[in-house]
Amino acid sequence: MRSYEEEGRRERQRWLETVRSNESALRGNRGNPRLLHSLANVYFGYDIDAEGDDPVVRIEHALFDDRGLIETALGALRATIDREDVPDIEETI
Repeated sequence: MRSYEEEGRRERQRWLETVRSNESALRGNRGNPRLLHSLANVYFGYDIDAEGDDPVVRIEHALFDDRGLIETALGALRATIDREDVPDIEETI
């Protein structure tokens, strides 16, 4: 059981490093869509490792309570609808 838990923690740590290495892009609303999807899965509780009843608590846990990264991730999720590469409503109707 110990190795399973350890592997899960290592996987979360690798994911955290991915988020950290993309922090600048997330702040500039240029985050990789796959990463944004992963963050959204945590936020909405769809990720199997997401812990907590509240979306913000789930993000906090996933990002090891790194306040700056948490704010960046939440801001990136909020800003997704304003991305240059997302069509306007007029373009979708």
